[in-house]
Amino acid sequence: MKRMVVLATLAALVGDAFANGRPPATSTIHFRKGAEQHIATGMTFGLLQSDDGGSTWYWMCEAAVGYGGMYDPAYQYTASGAIFGTTFDPGMAVMRHSPAGDSCTFSQSAIGGGSGVFISADALGSDGHLYAAAADSTNASIFESNDDGMTWPQSASPGSPGDWWSTIVVAPSDATRVYLSGYIFMGDNPKQFLLFKSVNGGQSFTPMTVNLCSATVTTNCFTVSQNSSIDIVGVSPTDANVIYARSSLENGVAGDGIYISTDAGTTWTSMFHAPSAQTGNMPDSLYLLARHDGTAIIGSQVVGSFINSTPTTTPTTWTKLTNPPHINCLAENSAGEVWACTQNYGVPGVASDGYGIMKTTDLATWTGVLRYQDIAAPVTCPAGTTQQDQCVEPYMGNPSVWCTLRQQLGIIATGGVDCPVFNADGPTPDNTITTGKKGCCDAGDGAGAPLALGAFLAVVVLRPRRRGAGRLPS
Repeated sequence: MKRMVVLATLAALVGDAFANGRPPATSTIHFRKGAEQHIATGMTFGLLQSDDGGSTWYWMCEAAVGYGGMYDPAYQYTASGAIFGTTFDPGMAVMRHSPAGDSCTFSQSAIGGGSGVFISADALGSDGHLYAAAADSTNASIFESNDDGMTWPQSASPGSPGDWWSTIVVAPSDATRVYLSGYIFMGDNPKQFLLFKSVNGGQSFTPMTVNLCSATVTTNCFTVSQNSSIDIVGVSPTDANVIYARSSLENGVAGDGIYISTDAGTTWTSMFHAPSAQTGNMPDSLYLLARHDGTAIIGSQVVGSFINSTPTTTPTTWTKLTNPPHINCLAENSAGEVWACTQNYGVPGVASDGYGIMKTTDLATWTGVLRYQDIAAPVTCPAGTTQQDQCVEPYMGNPSVWCTLRQQLGIIATGGVDCPVFNADGPTPDNTITTGKKGCCDAGDGAGAPLALGAFLAVVVLRPRRRGAGRLPS
């Protein structure tokens, strides 16, 4: 549970949702299953939604989803229009699409018989089945729902209470194949890394091979430190046996490694590493996308981005992309477009791309999709909802979160809200945010220290998480 301790400590240091202390960034991109013009994106300052393929974006605050501080929920966007997200409160939060178009509230989806277990990871299969991985001191089960999260009748327990599940991934080509990763601390013993697979839709799980590299073990192994997490980061869209894993912080401070298995986790081959020496001793993270055409892409903010056209046969052969944006997440839609979380504003060590989301069809030319300055408005919700009462209106003596967000991100539109006139204290003309500026969603003064602390620790300790359809203003 070390990650939860870190999260709680950081949240306490940087304050609540009004002052989460991080530079604004995009963390995840999700297309609605079967209706990909509907998009939900996880942000360090809430949730953005678009119903027109990314042309127009509307904002929902962290409090409305049910989280705050340094946390990034893991979201899923189902065919019904429901958006699921892991939150601080036990269980899984869900906001369902209403025929009246007035969905504004995330509520807890009962998992584990309403026992309120904490969900650390979730997944959505090609058959619409949802998976939720419980991670707390009393429950480490993997729950499954076949009715859009209305009920969660099935569960398997591959691990033990206290296990932390970091990723759960369903093979795109075989909805019965489910991969799971996590870890557990065993008293004074070294961290134990956990990899499991299911071939029956999560009814049962069997262990996968987890050999750790050493002076005597140099093949079919993972390079790790006690700060590492081994995560499943991709499954081939055409072959359920081909899976990709990432070992983070391999030297204890920085440097990720990417690994491939072509036999469903029996053997592993090292593909790519980003040690701190390659990044000028600045921590960097690697993000992998297994594409429908069989290629694999690695994106990063500092090291660069790369493509492997034949990952199963030449796993170590990577070609560097020319002038890609600074990437911290990747997604692909059914049209074959690659979408990336990019750097809307520059921060120390990472230049601005001018957009928070960009896309490409050829990996050579990137088109801007989302500029934070162009966010249209907050999602329109009635009085009595958290979105309206705590985030659009002033709350408990704090200014409107929406108005503060407009100021800090340089958002042009008012969103129909009467905001006061602020001093010019938003991003600089060259799209750079410095540690002298206020952190995202900070309604008070003196936030330079939390921003600097949050920016450093968010890079070193946390990564933007692998993570509603409310009524959008016209």
